[in-house]
Amino acid sequence: MKNIFSLIILMNLLSCLHQNKDKQEIFTMPIIHQPISADSVEYFKESNISVSRAFFACKNKFGDTLKIPIKGITDTSYYADYSDVINHRHDPFKSDGLELFADYKTDIARIKFVDDTKGRYFYPLYVVNPTQSTKVYLGQDKPSAIQEAIDSKGDWRPIDGISHASCGNGDWGVKIHPKEFLTFLIPKYQGDFKTKLRVRIRIGEIIYVSNSFEGMIDACQFYINKKDSYHYPFLIQSPTYMVQNLFLGSFPLEIEDPNFSRS
Repeated sequence: MKNIFSLIILMNLLSCLHQNKDKQEIFTMPIIHQPISADSVEYFKESNISVSRAFFACKNKFGDTLKIPIKGITDTSYYADYSDVINHRHDPFKSDGLELFADYKTDIARIKFVDDTKGRYFYPLYVVNPTQSTKVYLGQDKPSAIQEAIDSKGDWRPIDGISHASCGNGDWGVKIHPKEFLTFLIPKYQGDFKTKLRVRIRIGEIIYVSNSFEGMIDACQFYINKKDSYHYPFLIQSPTYMVQNLFLGSFPLEIEDPNFSRS
């Protein structure tokens, strides 16, 4: 009988250890502090599908607050966690198990060039590692991140697209340790079309999709401008490539529009 009780205690202990190993840490979106202000800040205004202006801001540990200055480099400490992208196939760290949290309610003002005084509004997208294992973000100099919105027929459509092909130029990676997160800044548009939005981002070979949220855009942002020297040629010549690589699996309105002609 004593051996049976000992066995039960041992099994319960092993079960607890296994549960603790797989336990995910809870992430809470931080409050953003911006210690510097701009003379004027505007929302992005577009009249068609545009080039994505998303960019990487910083890497941090889980916490209640986060400082993002109006301009300049937000963080350099992550340099020590650069991943070996050139040989990433042999890197022991994976890109699975990450989570996305888009905080559309938070406005973040950023100035692109140091000498400018005029800023644009963005909102934060958090790429979170809630697991007990170190993960890795693998991307390019410009993040492979786009925004989608629900059109008047209830379908998800891209409203901006990637401006570069995945040719391997500018590849970089950064390790995301347990209870750490990356912050990307996503352009915030203005318009009178109220709808739901979400973000798609490619990390390594995985395409993640964020939570959806209500926002405002211009209804014209569902369409590709024929004068768009980057996206429009792909729409005419290689729509499959465009969907897979520039819109991360999201189908622009023209592809399924019976009235659209590629001639």
